[in-house]
Amino acid sequence: TLLIHDEVHALGSPSNREKLDGLSDAISYRLGLSATPEREYDEDGNAFIEEHEGSIVYRYELANAIEDGILAPFN
Repeated sequence: TLLIHDEVHALGSPSNREKLDGLSDAISYRLGLSATPEREYDEDGNAFIEEHEGSIVYRYELANAIEDGILAPFN
């Protein structure tokens, strides 16, 4: 079984932590996707995400996407 969480930053919200704690423990393969995986000013939420999804394994920064021509710069 593979569990995929889109917009994984939402997983760390207090209400989601309460609802989802322990539910994915039996699932070996978990993947979290997000353009903003870290929750600013929320260490408890970030710790929950890392505990349930693991650490960040790949990061593609906005500047890299602009440089690579995938995104256009915007002011």
